Amino acid sequence: MSVVYLANDSRLNRNWAVKEVKKSGNGIKDDIVINSILAEANLIKSLDHPGIPRIVDIIDHEDMIYIVMDFIEGESLDKTLKEKGPATEDQVIDWGLQASDILSYLHSHTPPIVYRDMKPANLMLKPNGRLCIIDFGIAVEYGEMNKADTSVLGTKGYAPPEQYRGRTDQRSDIYALGMTMHQLLTGADPGKSGEYIPVRELNGSVSEGMGAIIDRCTKADPDERYQSCDELMEVLKDPSRITRRWRRRIIRKIAAFAASAAMSLISLSLGVVCNARAVGIYDSEYSYRLSTGQAEGLYEAIDIYPERTEAYMGLVDYYSDHFVVNRDLNLLANTVLNNADKIGDSSQEAAGLYYDVGRMLLTQWSGSFKTRASMSAAFFQKAAGSKCFEKGELAQCYAGLCSFMTEQSRVSEHSPEEYRSLFRKMEQCMDTVEKRTDRESNYDKVSLYYVINLFLDSQSINMAALDLEGEEIESLRRRAISGIEGISSTLPYVLRLQEKMRKGELL
Repeated sequence: MSVVYLANDSRLNRNWAVKEVKKSGNGIKDDIVINSILAEANLIKSLDHPGIPRIVDIIDHEDMIYIVMDFIEGESLDKTLKEKGPATEDQVIDWGLQASDILSYLHSHTPPIVYRDMKPANLMLKPNGRLCIIDFGIAVEYGEMNKADTSVLGTKGYAPPEQYRGRTDQRSDIYALGMTMHQLLTGADPGKSGEYIPVRELNGSVSEGMGAIIDRCTKADPDERYQSCDELMEVLKDPSRITRRWRRRIIRKIAAFAASAAMSLISLSLGVVCNARAVGIYDSEYSYRLSTGQAEGLYEAIDIYPERTEAYMGLVDYYSDHFVVNRDLNLLANTVLNNADKIGDSSQEAAGLYYDVGRMLLTQWSGSFKTRASMSAAFFQKAAGSKCFEKGELAQCYAGLCSFMTEQSRVSEHSPEEYRSLFRKMEQCMDTVEKRTDRESNYDKVSLYYVINLFLDSQSINMAALDLEGEEIESLRRRAISGIEGISSTLPYVLRLQEKMRKGELL
């Protein structure tokens, strides 16, 4: 629909993508192209998501339109597919979750924005493993469609049947994403293969659950698909739970428990026996849910025994190792807070849980540093209040930092001495973590170094206004950067934060 150039900004010394569109059309199709490009620019200008490139300028000449956009470093998934062949199921699940999160953001607008051109060629994989959606040329606001919403737009094989009839909604994007995941798992181009072939017939290594998910995404009838990307994300997190074996196992356990409960009505003595049996089933079910190591199973374990910390910590570990979006973190935070009275706050385990949830919110939430601090403050306060917590000093430092960012007075009104007091606490905490060598030390080190850099970046303007920009700040920044580079680890959480620091993508 246009020509895209890679351009270097000599003044700012950075690269941009410049989309060039000829304004002089020769017919309705050319008019649609021009209008679609302008619609794309207006759409993207209003969006704010890390998976969507920004538009920074629109240059309107007599015969040309130039749209200056973020240059997304990386490779489109169709090129990755050609070079490396079909991806693993775990990789496709990760990509599917990321793409679903971006689509969910678009669909959450009023009116919803329907992307309408999901395919591997429009998904850019950045070096840090994150996806960006590119090319919004045919995206529309649902309910605001016009003559451009016709069969001349869309990509054969990925576009659902209703799109060729000029009718699309959020479920149309789910169909295209299903076809995209199908191709990434099988290598089969849906535009050339004709009739739909179930993914497991082309790739027998794909699990039954994943096959069922893709089959449902690609139903011809929109009412038979997942009705939202949020619903799709929930099943993608644990495809095994929708398989027939999972359903049979749950039905058998429910039936066994119901039989035991019914027996308790026969007599008091038998009731005692059946109560013991029920407790045993609860324990067994709880242990089974823990053993899955998957988010869905861990939340089900929490429903059984909300006072135990193992399932909550399992979620912390799961989200540390996998791609996580704000919705996941919000669910975890609310679940912990809603059960705080049952978890308590006196044990080492409870304090550790609160500390780890606060740490995840502060480092993995997608948003401003002030929002992160507001989200995590309550957790660090609980952890810092525990007298037996071995990481009490770190918890107190984070709690003080969150208080600094969220207290009623404006941050810009803090005095230089308040900043310097916080700097000293940060230095003391770095001294503490750098002496540790236990198995959790890398988590604590990378988190602290990352948060210090995040704080310094977020407060640079305020500190400069107070004449604080100097050696004391640069010394703190250099130590944090040096510290994060000095960590040798294969942990996904550590690697992600190191990559963010290197790329300068702190938020």
